[in-house]
Amino acid sequence: MKKKKTGGRKRGVSNKLTRTAKEAFNYAFNQLGGADGLAAWAAESNENKTVFFRLFSRLIPIDVMGDVNFTVTCAIPAPPNSIKPLPNSQPVIDVTPITTNVEQKS
Repeated sequence: MKKKKTGGRKRGVSNKLTRTAKEAFNYAFNQLGGADGLAAWAAESNENKTVFFRLFSRLIPIDVMGDVNFTVTCAIPAPPNSIKPLPNSQPVIDVTPITTNVEQKS
């Protein structure tokens, strides 16, 4: 049986050091030109672009949860009314699946 939690941070409250560091980076980001400054820096060289996209890729969520509801419609044309024989009477390979009743032992 788990003991009831009686101390520590409440769920969802970020670590104070992490919050302070994020605020400091946000302040520096804005002081250095914000998004325009970042874009200008990234455009300066291919190395900067590589670093930029490496950092940006870490901001993309790995797992995205949600409901997906859609319908797929496929249009398959009807076969022609008359089927022509193969040239030179080539043999036809039958690819119809064969069903068997096989019992599997567990």
